Amino acid sequence: MPDLSRIVQQFGATLTKQDGSTIVGTLKPAQDVRATFHGVFAPRSMLIVSANQNVQEGDAVTDPEGNTYLCGAWGNSFFWGSIVALRFVLYYAPHTLAWQRNVTTIEPVSGLATATGLRTLGVVPALKEPLAQVKDAGGSKVQSYRLMVAVPLLLEDWLDGQRVQRVENAGGLYYAETL
Repeated sequence: MPDLSRIVQQFGATLTKQDGSTIVGTLKPAQDVRATFHGVFAPRSMLIVSANQNVQEGDAVTDPEGNTYLCGAWGNSFFWGSIVALRFVLYYAPHTLAWQRNVTTIEPVSGLATATGLRTLGVVPALKEPLAQVKDAGGSKVQSYRLMVAVPLLLEDWLDGQRVQRVENAGGLYYAETL
């Protein structure tokens, strides 16, 4: 079976994952315009790694220049039925957002769920684009955003003080809209 690991090690770029581990892969510009996420976010690059590298869709990686990318599923390369390379689309994630989730407790007497506040889950890299300004319940204009992150968001999560109104998972990444 062919082994690309020697070639990738020699000519590839070293990327750092969020957990501090490193991977070596080849970065190249994305050329297929059909590889958009919900027809909105166009991939910026592609990452090709040998099959033994510890990277998967939904990972966030940082290149040697300090740019962070979100890895989306693209497919594998096969040779005689064996996987020889893993391929990912990369979305540039220049923003870091505070991620919080509503915390509820169950009242022992009534058995009802009661909201007790927000729990901070960390800071996440994100691709963030503005949508329209909308009016909130008080009549003030509020900017809504379209986001892509690599963490499992839930409805009613909070990103940078804005509530997640819509969330979908595709290719290991989460697409969300906030208000």
